[in-house]
Amino acid sequence: MRSGGVRARLSDQALQAVRTAVRLIRRSEREDEDPRACSDAQLSALELLFRQIPAQDLQAVIRRHRLECFLQRDPLTARLMPKLMAIIRFHARQETLAALALVSLLREIGTLFEQAGIPLLIFKGIPLALQTTGLLSSRGSGDVDMLVHPRQLVAAVELLEAAGFARSPGQFPQRLSLIHISEP
Repeated sequence: MRSGGVRARLSDQALQAVRTAVRLIRRSEREDEDPRACSDAQLSALELLFRQIPAQDLQAVIRRHRLECFLQRDPLTARLMPKLMAIIRFHARQETLAALALVSLLREIGTLFEQAGIPLLIFKGIPLALQTTGLLSSRGSGDVDMLVHPRQLVAAVELLEAAGFARSPGQFPQRLSLIHISEP
């Protein structure tokens, strides 16, 4: 078997270990209990497990699932992954800064659409993160998902382009005159 098979097993082990830590942290948050409320034997076993998993495997799982902001604020993370704490904190800061920049962008877009009289619904991303966790950065940052009425699509695109936004190649017709909205 190639080393890829071993790597996959280690990744599965890292995934299971990180899942266990997340469950413990979530349970302690829900129940307002000390994360050390599980037995010392359980914590010792978990610490041993984390020490056996290569740091890069743990880091890959944490990055893939965007858990830095969640993990960095809990003392259990420092206990289980002391060597990764600096990296986790760094990425958590980066995610938070990106989320703040996205919030600023959302406000700018909202203001543009309000001034133009185009109704707009922004969904997923930041709004969902705030609604479900109260944290800007809990869902990671990336794009802005928004809905406008189909009849106002051309006006919305033109408004965004006038404000300096650009269409991604292949994601939208390059000529707005090609858009035809049929009424139901």
